[in-house]
Amino acid sequence: MPISVGTTPSTSTSDRSDLLSLSMHDPQKTNSLAFLWMGALVIMPFVYDSGLIDPVTLSRTLLSVITLGLGTGWVAIKSDRRSALLQSIRSTPIVWLYGAFILIGIITSRGSINSAEATASLLKDSLFLGLFILMLSSIRPGTVRWIALSISTAGAIFMGYGMVELWEIGSFHDLDAYQIRSTLGHKNLFSSAALIALISAVYAAVEGGKIEKIISVIIAFLSLFFIWILQTRTVWLALTITLIALVGLVTLRKPLSRLLARIKTVHAALAALIILLGVSLFFTSADKEVLPSLSSYEENQSQGNYTIRERALLWNFSKDMIEDHPIEGVGPGHWKLHFPEYGSGIWRARQGLVQFQRPHNDFIWVLSENGVFGFIAYGLILLISLFVAAKGALSSESSSEVKKLYLFGFGLLLSYFLVANFSFPRERIFHQWILHLALAIIWMPKKAHTLKRSHFTWPTLLIMLGIFGFSAFVFTQRYRGELYSLRMTKNRVLSEWAQMRINAERAGEIPFYNLDPVSMPVEFYHGLALLNTGEIPTAIKAFESASQIHPNNIHVVNNLGASHQMLGEHDKAIEYYIQAKSIAPYYIDGTLNLASAYFNGGEVGRAYTVLRENEGLFVNDKSQFDLYMKVVLETQYQNTWESLNPNTEPTTIPTPTYEQLLDVHKKAVRKSEDIIDALIEFIISE
Repeated sequence: MPISVGTTPSTSTSDRSDLLSLSMHDPQKTNSLAFLWMGALVIMPFVYDSGLIDPVTLSRTLLSVITLGLGTGWVAIKSDRRSALLQSIRSTPIVWLYGAFILIGIITSRGSINSAEATASLLKDSLFLGLFILMLSSIRPGTVRWIALSISTAGAIFMGYGMVELWEIGSFHDLDAYQIRSTLGHKNLFSSAALIALISAVYAAVEGGKIEKIISVIIAFLSLFFIWILQTRTVWLALTITLIALVGLVTLRKPLSRLLARIKTVHAALAALIILLGVSLFFTSADKEVLPSLSSYEENQSQGNYTIRERALLWNFSKDMIEDHPIEGVGPGHWKLHFPEYGSGIWRARQGLVQFQRPHNDFIWVLSENGVFGFIAYGLILLISLFVAAKGALSSESSSEVKKLYLFGFGLLLSYFLVANFSFPRERIFHQWILHLALAIIWMPKKAHTLKRSHFTWPTLLIMLGIFGFSAFVFTQRYRGELYSLRMTKNRVLSEWAQMRINAERAGEIPFYNLDPVSMPVEFYHGLALLNTGEIPTAIKAFESASQIHPNNIHVVNNLGASHQMLGEHDKAIEYYIQAKSIAPYYIDGTLNLASAYFNGGEVGRAYTVLRENEGLFVNDKSQFDLYMKVVLETQYQNTWESLNPNTEPTTIPTPTYEQLLDVHKKAVRKSEDIIDALIEFIISE
């Protein structure tokens, strides 16, 4: 279907104005379904399940699934709604682009490592496509002010939770902004939600009655307060650029309208897409030489500076992933499974403190997982919509009410777009609701005059009901699985291995769930429980199953090596430790384990080489290095002495201090000399 948004309808301008006016003054006929969206928005901040590792994502996904089911059911029993539904699909080009994006995702998921993760990712996109189509068919100009008030009310509830967190801290002097997360799980996402609430509150204040104005003004000031408190530079940037853009659209209407009138939507979107791709590649060009400076968290004077530099490395290593998989990407939901191959040198990853789940840039994320064609489809959805909103706000044919609608949709979408360049709103359900409501608001005014009656919507409804049914099943199963994951995490902390085994076995029976929110396979917990109860051969089988689910999980591979080491199978242990070292070359425990495996297998020289080549990893804490190096050097010294004096009794061999042997080691390193030659020289000199 050709992408064209500038087509002039057969209906006259006056007819279009009349229809828009009708829909604004007859809300009972056109916007009953929209109350479903308002209710879901207001309920969403309260949807928080502390029984999950991630208390919000799955629980709010299920809320979205329920909303899709209710909305689809309502449309199914209302013939006028069915007509609007089909017309929304036919007349809105980004619906087809969205469908193409999902189809590309299905293609790129072929041969994926973990089909459960790929299915969940694709299903989430399909879920929101279904919601978007329903929003398009139900939202009318007269209901947008109530949608805006619902968004700002949801923001106010989020900020209410934030106030409680501020109260518990008790002092601005001791304030750590990262402690203020509300029920959004991350302070940056909370800050962006405050920005969304601010934009919505301003629109509600402009369009609403007296009481709405008072409420909206209060919410707007509360939003500004939290934007200031949370100190999220991305949100400050988004607020500044969005404000400048909106002011420009209002004050420079004539010159901008003349400029945009000469530009076709597709050409503008493609040009913007090229710029977006260039910006994404620029973001991924961070100098990897900053890696050594991230060797320790404490070396950085500011946590903010630290996170910026870490984020730059996330982007840079994602570029390596993109270069290896430029066309098809690594598959939906698979960035987190492949990233350890590329970015395990980042300090928090190399310490085993974190397994990164996303690159903190949604466009790089999409490019990595869905490839270049998925990136093009996704980028065009947003860029075409921004262009349409700007053009509609500047159009002389648009009434003042419609211009405000366009400006509101533009403000929401632009702020989302800007935040997505530095954060991960694509993952968070509330932000996805805002994105799709913004898209619906932007495209909604253009179709009010084109609705025609149609009776060929049942196939569409059946597809949407299928999405609802499959989503309900899959995400319910994943919800059950995550309940067990939190229990297993607690069992691990408390060393409750028997109960951990029971929970792991139950979780392992759940379809479409094999990986927890921090990328730990369920079978890893099963293997760990078996390992700690002495069932080592069975534990190895569990770890091997976990490796099939996530082959680049350093903890899985490391425990495979440890299990074989405990059985005395040193060669097999070394094989896995080398694999672990290739995945995470800066992981300290992996280095020590490899050295230990060589030593226990009688290869003292190789154990020494591993420690010598990786000594730089221990610059901030030499205690573990000294513990291992002491044993290795003493053994190497004894072996060298015996080779020089084969008839000497072991009890007569001199015992130099560790400091003396360490000096020999340092001298060998300085002179690039073999340690045996250095030890021979030392023994002779003594």
